[in-house]
Amino acid sequence: MLRSVLLVLLIALCGISVSAETPFQALSDILDLEASLKAVSTDPALIEELRDNQRLVLFTGTIAARRIIDGDEADFIGELELIDGEWHGTSAVSMYKSYLRLEGPRYYGTIPERRSRRQDPREIETNTRYLVIGEVIDLRREDRGVFPVINVMFLRRI
Repeated sequence: MLRSVLLVLLIALCGISVSAETPFQALSDILDLEASLKAVSTDPALIEELRDNQRLVLFTGTIAARRIIDGDEADFIGELELIDGEWHGTSAVSMYKSYLRLEGPRYYGTIPERRSRRQDPREIETNTRYLVIGEVIDLRREDRGVFPVINVMFLRRI
C-alpha cells in the first residue's frame, strides 16, 4: 500500500515538474530573461539582436525624464527616460539608460503637458522606480553611447 501511494506521488510530481517547465519555456521564447538594462546599455550588438529577434525585455529603473511627442489623444506618443546605475567603490558611478516609447490612447494623460498642483492618478512620476516590459524597436546614438528605444507593453510603479 505504501509503495502504491509513493508511486502515485512520484508520478504526480513528475507531471507537475514537466508542466512547470513548459510555461517557463514558452515565456523564455518571447521574453529575454538574460537581458538587463546594464547589458543593453553597454552592448550595442545586443540591442540590435533584441530588435531583430523581436523578443521582449523586462527592466526596472527610475524615470528620469519624460516628454510628449504627439499630444493628440487618439495618436498619443510619449517618451520616458529610464535610468539605473551602480557604484564602483565610493568615487565612480556607472549609469545605464533606455528610452521608453508610450504609444496609443491608453497612455494619454500619463505625461502632463505642464506641472499641476493636483496630480492626475494616471501620471507617470519622475524620480520614481518602475518595472517595464516591452519590445526593443530601435537604438538611439548619442555622444555618451547607444541606447535602446523600447515600445512599452506594460509599465508599473514599484
